Amino acid sequence: MSPLPPPTPDAVSDPAPGSDAAPAPAPAPAPAPAYADPRPWYVRHRLRSLMLTFGAFLVLGAVAASTAFYVTVNRVKQAPPYKVALARVQQAVELQREIGAPIQAGWLATGSTQIAGPADAPFERGEYAFRVHGPEGKAGVRAVLERPVAADGGEAGQPVGQGAWKVVFLDVGTHDRAGGTVVTLVNDKPPVVGADLPEPTPEAKARYGLENLPLPPDPGVPPPSTTP
Repeated sequence: MSPLPPPTPDAVSDPAPGSDAAPAPAPAPAPAPAYADPRPWYVRHRLRSLMLTFGAFLVLGAVAASTAFYVTVNRVKQAPPYKVALARVQQAVELQREIGAPIQAGWLATGSTQIAGPADAPFERGEYAFRVHGPEGKAGVRAVLERPVAADGGEAGQPVGQGAWKVVFLDVGTHDRAGGTVVTLVNDKPPVVGADLPEPTPEAKARYGLENLPLPPDPGVPPPSTTP
């Protein structure tokens, strides 16, 4: 006699007719395998990667600009003519009456030095602008300083300043609770505005009508009389 075949799953799960037993649940289907994208992250998220790259460049640019600005201002504050001008401002009694004492330097300062004057009598000139503040107000300072040039020149034969710096012009614009005033502390050699402007070309004179403009009166010649 041959053996009976094994029961099928349907035969095992289905209850016998007339039985109260619940049918067994069917087995859940196997999950599909997850798809792994082989592309890099910056390729799959191009917009996000571009935004991150742009933001990184902005941060680096801001840090570089701030560092350069700080180094420039710190270099100006370490210059000897700036220190001379600041000391003169801090000792000014006229300014102390306006913004109080003690007077302290602000964080912003600009300036430079250069060789000026005629070839037979050159001198080194420094022009600086910076801010100071006191207990009762703030002020902006303009300072012009000069010092002589060495007779033997520098290492490359160029004129080089030597000696102590002298303040030749110093004025302060104050900003206090009452408003603002301009206090001129030193006025030995005020800066000349527009002295180095070039002469307009003939084309510019003809275009803007400068040739027909009356010349300024000569200080040594009295103006003509207009009375009959």
